[in-house]
Amino acid sequence: MNGICVVCNERLHHEMRIYQLSVGRYYRDYETPTYEDSTSVIYECHENCLADSLEPQAPPYECSLCHNHLDNGTRVVYLVIGDKSVLGYKRPECRGHQMPLIAHDSCFETKFEFEPKKVVTSWT
Repeated sequence: MNGICVVCNERLHHEMRIYQLSVGRYYRDYETPTYEDSTSVIYECHENCLADSLEPQAPPYECSLCHNHLDNGTRVVYLVIGDKSVLGYKRPECRGHQMPLIAHDSCFETKFEFEPKKVVTSWT
C-alpha cells in the first residue's frame, strides 16, 4: 500500500492502528487468511476513520454478509485491525484474535462492488 488513508488522505505511519481490507484464501487452521498475491491489499485506513460498528468474530469464521459457513480454501475479502507495519511488510502487527469482517468474495462484490470508500461509508 502507498501509506495513505483512503478516507482522510492523511499518511499512515508505522505503529498507527489501522484497518486493512485484503483478498485471500481462508484456511481453518490459520487465524488470518492468506494473501493471494502482491495486490491482495485493497485499502488501509486509520482506525478512527472507520465509523461503522463491526461485529468481530473468532475462528472458525462465517461470512459476515450471508452468515453461511466458509469452506476451507475459499476466496475471501477480509478486514483486520492492527498496527501499521514497517516499510517492506504488508500485514498489520498485533492483530488480535478476531476478524472484524470476513466474507465470500462474491458476497462482498455483490454488496460493495469493490469501491473502497463505499465499504467505509456504507457498511450497514
